[in-house]
Amino acid sequence: MKQQSFQLRSFIKDYKLERETDVVCFMADIHFTAANTDLDFMGKVYIVTLSFNGRDVVYLISADLERLQIDSMFANSYLFSYSLNKKFSIDGHSERYGDYHLVIDPQCDCEAPNPSEFGPISSN
Repeated sequence: MKQQSFQLRSFIKDYKLERETDVVCFMADIHFTAANTDLDFMGKVYIVTLSFNGRDVVYLISADLERLQIDSMFANSYLFSYSLNKKFSIDGHSERYGDYHLVIDPQCDCEAPNPSEFGPISSN
């Protein structure tokens, strides 16, 4: 299913991340910034569009996310933005960090997508 978010569609097309499956998967450098926090780590990124409601979901898979208590699932309710020179970014808010900004910089394809990595999909 084609992504609903214009920013996601453009990002996927420009970085040639399109796949025959409904799941886009790639390894990326991820940069996280908040008021007093500036972190860089590598992670696996999944982009899934849920067919039952058309919601785009971005999943980040990295041991660093869990250790640092950073969100790992982002849906249309977050602010997605994209430009070739600024990469794909997500703005959000958490209790621990307050307002934050994530920048995703694709590095390479991941092996065959394994959606079981991000657990059950909820319809929230």
